[in-house]
Amino acid sequence: MNTKLPNQDVADLLAPHSPEVRNVALLARSFVFPAMPDIPEQVDAKVRIIGYGPKSADIVSMLMSTRTRVNLGIAFAIEQHDPAKLLEGTGKLRLHVKLKSKADLQSAALKSLLSAAIARREELAQKLKK
Repeated sequence: MNTKLPNQDVADLLAPHSPEVRNVALLARSFVFPAMPDIPEQVDAKVRIIGYGPKSADIVSMLMSTRTRVNLGIAFAIEQHDPAKLLEGTGKLRLHVKLKSKADLQSAALKSLLSAAIARREELAQKLKK
């Protein structure tokens, strides 16, 4: 996994959390970066998320830390096939996967969901260019 060091905004956002939650969040960042190395990371301290996309409206994935876990939000998830039943939530565009440990990030099904979200974003971006 890529181990891109967190910037100060990421460190500040994760500082109030337990070491376990911080560790999972940092591992989740390392999970996301190789899948989308050209997509910028944005920290929104107001809503307490780390987003991955060129702007808020185009976020492909996001990390949201809670007291006990990290939620990995995935855009276009409502359109995706999820045979492993990883996705949760009631969003119209984004759903999330609850991450409690490093093992949760080693799922091929999770990698597939993230890859599908990236592909869908690229497909929509191509349509807008035409």
